[in-house]
Amino acid sequence: MARSSRSRDIHPISVRELEVLRIEDVTPGMRRVILGGPGLRRHIRDGCEMPDFTSDGFDDDVRIIFPDPVTGSRPYPPPLGDGRLRWNEEVNRLFRTYTVRRFDPDAGEFTVDFARHGRGLAEGWALSVVPGAKVWVAGPKRCGALPVHTDHLILAGDETALPAIGRCLEELPAGTRATALVEVAERCDVQRIATCADVDLRWIVRAEGGDLVEDFGNLEWPGGRVYVWCAGEAGRLRGLRRTIGGWGVDPADRELTGYWREQGDGDGGGGAAPLHALARLADMSGGLALRAAVRAGVFTAVADGADTPGELAAATGMDGTVVVRFLRYLESCGLLRLLTMDRGEGPEVNRIRLTATGRELSDPESGTVRALAGPGLVKLAAFLNLDTALRSGGAVDLGGGEWSGGVDVGDLASRVIRRQQVSTASRTAPAVIETLGSGGGDGHRPVIGFVGAAAGTYADECARRRPELPVICLTSGTGAEGSATGGVLHRGYRPGECVEGVDVLVVIDPFALASPDGVTDLIRGCGVRELVLVTPQVEESAGEADDYEADLIRLCVSGASVPTAGDVRTVLDDAGYDRGRVEGVGWGFWRIAATRRS
Repeated sequence: MARSSRSRDIHPISVRELEVLRIEDVTPGMRRVILGGPGLRRHIRDGCEMPDFTSDGFDDDVRIIFPDPVTGSRPYPPPLGDGRLRWNEEVNRLFRTYTVRRFDPDAGEFTVDFARHGRGLAEGWALSVVPGAKVWVAGPKRCGALPVHTDHLILAGDETALPAIGRCLEELPAGTRATALVEVAERCDVQRIATCADVDLRWIVRAEGGDLVEDFGNLEWPGGRVYVWCAGEAGRLRGLRRTIGGWGVDPADRELTGYWREQGDGDGGGGAAPLHALARLADMSGGLALRAAVRAGVFTAVADGADTPGELAAATGMDGTVVVRFLRYLESCGLLRLLTMDRGEGPEVNRIRLTATGRELSDPESGTVRALAGPGLVKLAAFLNLDTALRSGGAVDLGGGEWSGGVDVGDLASRVIRRQQVSTASRTAPAVIETLGSGGGDGHRPVIGFVGAAAGTYADECARRRPELPVICLTSGTGAEGSATGGVLHRGYRPGECVEGVDVLVVIDPFALASPDGVTDLIRGCGVRELVLVTPQVEESAGEADDYEADLIRLCVSGASVPTAGDVRTVLDDAGYDRGRVEGVGWGFWRIAATRRS
């Protein structure tokens, strides 16, 4: 991002308890709340000095931490003593960001305008709050100068940007040339805004067919150097950004800020929730640090008695100058606890203790550690290479080396997947086998063939549970041709070839055998009249995150996929089969019967 040509002052973030002084309805669509009280002045909060409240910029914002609408509790982020506040999940859920509409230091009050849109934590509070109520406010931490350093100023936004635009117009000095476009819902939402500047103020009313993006695109662009400030619904800013880019405005002279994002009924959350959810999704630091600690043997070494930084460095091979730095991070993740001793020049870490979570990682043979070193490492490698797979549409080199502790991740992935397939087959095979060969009624014993992921497990289970049925297991290559073990005849098979001598072919996880385009050819080529597909399926949307994760891991590891029900229908139809009964067999897998069309 280009550095803005607009100067800014940065202030240590502060938190203060304020009182609601007055409430006004500016228009039917905008409620104004005036806040003030002793908290605006310099004071001590939790042993830390809070400075005088300052707001010099027209778009300064504060975080208002609203009372919990259910419990009425009023949590706040306590100061850490270094200019920061401690934000936790509860406080993050209850704060919303609002513009300081007006600040009057002499009167000891500032104003916040709330756009009314019919729902939400902030609007619910603004509609019900009464004078005398208390509320926590944090900030502002950044105050920007008025953008009067160019030849012309353009302001544009919707109702949520109106408080900032209104303050800007009121504070612009005489002679400033500006154009402002403000979109509101109804004509009654238009406000009277006094200004000394030379301003072309245009109100765009949605109820009358007005559209901010369209009107902004039709602007007659002023000459000279232009500074552009836009805010509002994040999705609609894209249209404004295209227009600005077309006029070649210097990136340092343009400022576009998404104040909110349109949410449908299923979007969930509000306010800062999407931003915090995105931060959690993007943050891989904890997982990478955890794996580094497990590979280094940190938890095992501490459990075995290496409970000082020096002993731990010697036991794990970590550099003694950085070991405490790593331990501090692990402590912040709740994996261990550091004890300190004051040696006269301040505290110093002298002992390490494992937490309950850390103790779970102290046994290198535990299922948790094995999962981190096996399936967890494969998942990490897949997602580290996901951007490449998304561009290529197929499998990628998962790599290895230092980050993986020298493990060949590609080979590990093959072994992990085989183990998972065998484990899943042992759980799903009984339900699949139960109904095989039961539809004839003429005494004929149909030959059952198995092919696909862990086909041998299915075949062995069928031979054990249904000894009356002839069972053939088709395996890649020809090395097992004609061999028989435990009542199962093994035959070589190449994907896509015709399968002879089989009445019912059970294809286990066919979408794991080939890329999506190759599954149709595989099914079409088998030539068997009766098919049974055993496959996991993902929902078209709004399904389980774990299912979609498994699909993406397949993409990266082998180029294969986990299908939707629609994918399965399409493959069967294109391969010349009519889909029959569909039933769940547990563990996320489905049994799908199909008959070849004549």
